[in-house]
Amino acid sequence: WPTKWKIVQDSELPKTKTKKYIRIGLSTELGMDPEEEDLNKVPKENAKAHVDWGTISGLRFCLACYVMFMHIGANASWGAFNNLRGFPWHVHVFFILGGYSMASPMNPVITKKFNYFLARIGAMYPMYVISLIFCLVNLLVVCRPSTFSKDFHWDSQPN
Repeated sequence: WPTKWKIVQDSELPKTKTKKYIRIGLSTELGMDPEEEDLNKVPKENAKAHVDWGTISGLRFCLACYVMFMHIGANASWGAFNNLRGFPWHVHVFFILGGYSMASPMNPVITKKFNYFLARIGAMYPMYVISLIFCLVNLLVVCRPSTFSKDFHWDSQPN
C-alpha cells in the first residue's frame, strides 16, 4: 500500500456538528484519491531489487576461508581463538548465503507444488543413496570382526 502524507490545518478537515472528524471519504475531500491512470499502470518487468552479487560473493569467500581455517590445526594451536571453534555461526551463514544465491534468480511462483517437491526430492535422493552406499562400504571394510577389541563393552568407561 502506498503511503501519502499531507499536512493540513484542523479547519480543513471535515467534521460533524459535534466536532468529530468524518473519516469516510476523507481522501476524496483532501484530493488524495489515486488517479485512474495510476491504477491502470502496468508494473515494470524489471521491478526487482538490485542484488549486489560482488558483496555477497565477497562475504561467502570470507566465510569459506573462516570455515577452512577452523579445520586447520589443533585446539592448542589456536590459543585464545580456540573458543570460536565451539560456536560455528560461520557455517550457518555460509550455507544461508549459498541458498539465497541459488534461490534468488529463480521464479518465485510455484504453480504445481507436488511437482516442485518431486523435483527437489529427485535432486537430493541420488546423492543420498550414493552416500549410503559409501557408508555401507566403509562399514564392511573397516568394521570387521578382526578389528574388534575383546575388552570393548557398551557400558565401559576409560580406566
